[in-house]
Amino acid sequence: MSDYILNELLTTKKMQVFYDGDYFEKDCNSTYKELYLKAKEKMLIKDYKESKDILEKLLIENKESVIFDINIYIDLGLILQYEDNLIEAFLNYCRALELSLLQNNVTLISRCFINISEILIHLNYKDEALYIYNQLTLQNISNDKLYYIIAIGNMSYLNYYFNNTELGNYYSKLFFDIVSINKLNNIAFNLLGNYILGERYISVGCHDKGIYYLNKNLELLERENRASEKVFTYLEKAKLYKKLNNKQASKEFLNKAFDISREYKNIMQKVQVLQTMILYGFEEDIENEIIIEVLLEKEKIEFKQKKKLMRANIRSIKEKLDLYNEKQKEDLKKRSLEILKNSLEDINAKDILTNAFNRKYLDNFLNKDYFLTKEMCTFIMIDIDNFKLVNDILGHLYGDETLVQFSTQFELVVGEFGKVFRYGGDEFLIIYEHDTLEDGISITKEIRRCITDIDVFKDIKRYRITLSLGAVTINPKDKKIHNSLGILNRCDKLMYFGKKDGKNQVRYEVIS
Repeated sequence: MSDYILNELLTTKKMQVFYDGDYFEKDCNSTYKELYLKAKEKMLIKDYKESKDILEKLLIENKESVIFDINIYIDLGLILQYEDNLIEAFLNYCRALELSLLQNNVTLISRCFINISEILIHLNYKDEALYIYNQLTLQNISNDKLYYIIAIGNMSYLNYYFNNTELGNYYSKLFFDIVSINKLNNIAFNLLGNYILGERYISVGCHDKGIYYLNKNLELLERENRASEKVFTYLEKAKLYKKLNNKQASKEFLNKAFDISREYKNIMQKVQVLQTMILYGFEEDIENEIIIEVLLEKEKIEFKQKKKLMRANIRSIKEKLDLYNEKQKEDLKKRSLEILKNSLEDINAKDILTNAFNRKYLDNFLNKDYFLTKEMCTFIMIDIDNFKLVNDILGHLYGDETLVQFSTQFELVVGEFGKVFRYGGDEFLIIYEHDTLEDGISITKEIRRCITDIDVFKDIKRYRITLSLGAVTINPKDKKIHNSLGILNRCDKLMYFGKKDGKNQVRYEVIS
């Protein structure tokens, strides 16, 4: 599923930062950088042969940067995955993982594990995929948005698959909230969302609904002509109909999966389908004995070698993940005094519940000389309407969960140019830098809108939560923030006027 998401998101500005060589070292050869970005451009237009040729050439010539090699191996894996060469893609991710572990680069290590898990899901190693995801620390990739969304989506799917409904619901809600807030309405997220919803309904016995979402994906995949995804989806349908004791339908879907894998000469998936037929007791219904001979005899040695290599790599990955976690613990223990000393300021700066910056940090932040990196700055005071009712009706745990969720969404919206503060109780303050007046107005509206897409549920009842906002944009000529307390007071008053006039409103002013 990640290859779809990759190609879809590379064309959006929101995810472009991911794909602009974000892990280049500063002293990396400029010629290599240009070639690398050219390879990326070729990937965007789906010229995978040209892109692969450039990347393989760079891999041979590069003698300077290990980080560069890691990115190349990951990109080669993505191309191979898109070409349905799953084993070779898997091996490239393993090479990238080896180098990432040597570099102790947490972000790249996480990317490798997530890409490896994608392959494992497709090849029906779902236990191993879930094991890897359960060992990952999502906080380490929370700023790596593309991979964060993939991880959240797959964790939802896998937990539903293994009937961990509560965790599936948690990750599902998080996934769909992020997709909605970032307006990621494209085929990539439609596919992943449909897989999640299908498995969700299947896990609670609503099989008709599950079939509906699998069929929706087959329609999308037919338009995209994605062979391996179609085989995967037909196998899922065959498994479901076998569970429902509809043997005839199960056979039909297995035959379709086999025909597609045979047409596209995907050896692994051909054998996977035949093994599934045998597992389901349909071996007598396989009409063409020549196919069995070709697949299970002529290709048997090659397949066994690849399978053995893959199993060895899966074991090795688990061992590396365990060793990596142990190493992390040892390193943490060795550096505990240093970490404690350096992190005290950060700990004191963050609100324990929401992880937003706290009021004390805000006071220190505004009392220092603070110069803007952009032309303008907008202060946004936010109050959750009728928050006391949330606590009274749903309970304080739901209230706390709402505060955490809202704080997380605010951070996703403002990104690197904004800071989110918990001002007190159910009030938040955002300080956001930007270049035009339109940006200030837009970010204020987006903050209010992102929360309107979120509902709180309890006992199947829906509770809609709204916000009142007071915002002030400043445009200082010397790029220095003056009279910050006066600005905050003005924001507070504007917010108060909005609440007084009916709540769920934005009040906005500009100060030159």
